[in-house]
Amino acid sequence: MTHPTLDRHAARLRTLCTSTLAATLLALTCATMALAHDDDDDDGYSIGLWGDLPYSPVQSSVGLPNLIADMNAAKLRFSVHDGDLKQGSGSLCDDNLYYQALSWFESLDAPAMFTPGDNDWTDCDRAKNGGFNSLERLDHEREVFFSDAWSSGVAAFPCTCRRSPCASVSGAARYRASRTGGGTPVV
Repeated sequence: MTHPTLDRHAARLRTLCTSTLAATLLALTCATMALAHDDDDDDGYSIGLWGDLPYSPVQSSVGLPNLIADMNAAKLRFSVHDGDLKQGSGSLCDDNLYYQALSWFESLDAPAMFTPGDNDWTDCDRAKNGGFNSLERLDHEREVFFSDAWSSGVAAFPCTCRRSPCASVSGAARYRASRTGGGTPVV
């Protein structure tokens, strides 16, 4: 006989591993498309890999805007945020977390991809993080970042979606539409 708590933790671990693998494959697919998209630059290219931030108000208000400005100035081919949009404990997992992160990704000139980290959903059940249901937060994160077939970023490009349906009006599409005053999302 297995213990119910161990079964729940094993199921959570399987979900985490599956989600991380799927998001990584999506990011790699999008990255491959970004490289193939611009064949006229034979001098090389630069990519951005970032993550595990912001973990403090200073990183949020000063560090992150400076990092985004630096990445835009570097004329990156694409960037990937490798997860953890916040510290593991003591910061809320409310909807604002995800929409703020989406606005950062959308402010990058180059295509931007994202892989969820454990702080973004697994740790959300902690009282200090708002006591959210972790799987509900993962579902919400998927809705915001992965429910349409486009990367983030000003120069968004189509990505292959590994789940159905993927071409619905997502949080990202709604955000893009709000930036353009409604109407057709910017892609």
